[in-house]
Amino acid sequence: MDIPEKVIKVVSGDRHCLAITEKGHLFGWGFNNMMQLSHSSEFGDPDNPSHALFEPEMLLGELEDKFVVDAAAGQEHSHVVCQVRNGQGKCTQELVYACGNNLKGQLGINRTSHLQDWTLVQDISELYDGTAGD
Repeated sequence: MDIPEKVIKVVSGDRHCLAITEKGHLFGWGFNNMMQLSHSSEFGDPDNPSHALFEPEMLLGELEDKFVVDAAAGQEHSHVVCQVRNGQGKCTQELVYACGNNLKGQLGINRTSHLQDWTLVQDISELYDGTAGD
């Protein structure tokens, strides 16, 4: 599958990549053994789990109605910054989501449980203001 939109940013982890499009969609590909690309219904079949995505796939789950503006990929985990936008396209809230390996607490969710799908990182979302790069 080709990414059907203009890509504005690509980040890579140890064995996975994420691409953000100008329309705020997130695509991912590569190794997914720790669900660093999420365990969304698109690749979460319990009888045949997808441990690798060989072509870019749109990553949805909790991100479906969000506008992705930034991403970071670690060894076996990922973080994304999303905006919630109103009907006029104005950002009303910025949220940080994470998924993947969290055995060392690297996801920032105040516990060390593994996350199989995009999960809101509450503490960071409450503090994130998006101005660090301005």
